[in-house]
Amino acid sequence: MDILATTLIDGLLLAGGAGRRMGGEDKGLLLYQGRPLAEHMSTLLRRHCQQIFISCQRHQSIYAQWGRCVSDRDATYAGPMAGVAALAAHSQAPWALLLPCDMPQLRDQVLLTLRQHALHSTAAVLAMRYAGQEQPLVSLWRHAALLAAAAAFDAGERSLRHYLLTRADWIDTGEMGFDNINHPQQLTP
Repeated sequence: MDILATTLIDGLLLAGGAGRRMGGEDKGLLLYQGRPLAEHMSTLLRRHCQQIFISCQRHQSIYAQWGRCVSDRDATYAGPMAGVAALAAHSQAPWALLLPCDMPQLRDQVLLTLRQHALHSTAAVLAMRYAGQEQPLVSLWRHAALLAAAAAFDAGERSLRHYLLTRADWIDTGEMGFDNINHPQQLTP
């Protein structure tokens, strides 16, 4: 199977949210099956990337065990676009693999699919679609696309989904694991 080499990919783990639906808790540090959500996701990323950057606003000393911490340029919890803009300023790899901190059931096959498509696509961004729903937080970006997204963020764009709707090549998958942990009761399977 031909896939994009891990040496060409930086990983970005989005863990910079305010945790509003979790009572203000730092979602990436909440335990799922005995381990922090960010640990689950960084373990997955590590198998597909040369280095990992973590977009986080709080608890950087804890997150640092899983990757290089990067703060958003906008400290007001501006969402995933802020995380993408932050990575653009630090990553030099030709590609960046973007994941949220709260999909602990996501599997390697989804990321392998992105890496396979990257070899044959000219798209600036490859993103997943599951059950008819776009999943912009599971996406693979060319470096130039990261820089363009950072410029769009600086110009006022705040919705990653809106930004990618017409810019990404959407790949349909039947693989499971796209459920975000958004409520405390989801932490105990």
